[in-house]
Amino acid sequence: MSEEREIRIENVLALIARLKQICNFAADGASSKMNNLEERPAEITASGEKALVFTQYTNAENGACRIAQRLQKINPLIYTGAMNASERSNAIDAFNRDDARQVLVLSLLAGGQGLNLQRASYVFHYGLWWNPAILQ
Repeated sequence: MSEEREIRIENVLALIARLKQICNFAADGASSKMNNLEERPAEITASGEKALVFTQYTNAENGACRIAQRLQKINPLIYTGAMNASERSNAIDAFNRDDARQVLVLSLLAGGQGLNLQRASYVFHYGLWWNPAILQ
């Protein structure tokens, strides 16, 4: 009986994770969150500020890679656990030193590991709990 219960709990947790992903990007690629996020860093970078975008996911379907792709026109950097230590260090150095690299997209797990990102004036959390509708 306890094995059946664990399987059900795992299935529910997997379903919740998938629903969180769908809230970020619909199956057809539409995303009101992404539309809002595309507008905001453009305003920030126009003023010379820097921004961080945190996301729980890293993949090209609905995570950091997808967000960076959609923000391509402002040349964002990426920082995820899939990168080796040298790549991560280079991304942080570029963000801190290069004024042309104003947006850093980070996965929550990799980005929450004691980084010094004080150059950023703005932080966006791109996840289920971030809802641009409440900002209006």
